Amino acid sequence: MENTEQREDRIVNSIGYALVAVGSIDSGVSTWVSLGFPVGDTHMWFGQACARIEFGSGGIVLVERPGDEGLFGWIWSCADPARSAQRVLAAAAWADGEATSTSQEGPGASRRLPASATPGAVTFLEKTYRADSTKAENLTIGIDHLVVASGNVEATAHAYEIAFGLRARGREMKGRRYSFLKVGDVVIEIVGPNQPDSAAPPPRLWGLALRSSDIDATAARLAASGFAAAGPKPAIQGGRILSLHEPVSGVPLAWLAEDAS
Repeated sequence: MENTEQREDRIVNSIGYALVAVGSIDSGVSTWVSLGFPVGDTHMWFGQACARIEFGSGGIVLVERPGDEGLFGWIWSCADPARSAQRVLAAAAWADGEATSTSQEGPGASRRLPASATPGAVTFLEKTYRADSTKAENLTIGIDHLVVASGNVEATAHAYEIAFGLRARGREMKGRRYSFLKVGDVVIEIVGPNQPDSAAPPPRLWGLALRSSDIDATAARLAASGFAAAGPKPAIQGGRILSLHEPVSGVPLAWLAEDAS
């Protein structure tokens, strides 16, 4: 079993929050509350209005970005954000000369990493203090994985390996190339063509999969609020999956459960 010293020696321990852009913080909060999420008070974070959703071992930060919406990044959880930022910059030669920025706004200090360190995503470091989370009405208990689309899966995965000391596991499925990087209980899933495509757009975040403690109850709660979904049905990963027909705030959204039927 991993001890405290080993955990604190990691550059990052997990992904604490997914970052979702909403055109208006008020309408964004209303939408996610209707999904059955507990949304906290609005606060300023790096000069933008935000609201945090807390559930079990993870969460989502809604960030007001007028004219924009969708999944755009995440917050890494680590023991010491300043030290982890230094280690990321030291490990990644292509980040030489780039600085991190810090915000004291919101619940604790956050440190933003250079974009070159995390292809396809905007990411931050925080020492996550997990208080007793409000139970989500939709039975969400954590983040399962985030999906990054890339024209060069191996190169994108390698960038994360270098910067964060993660280990990628690759495989081919249905004519596509996948690379999986596990950090804590969360997986970064990078997907793209089997062969690198130099004409493809830059890497970009595509979707978010959450975990449910009772996927049938999650499906019922979403249906009661008028959100149409496919499933629950058997998932490739095992267990069952429930996927919304339409994106929420521009985010393709799914839930996974490790139940048997």
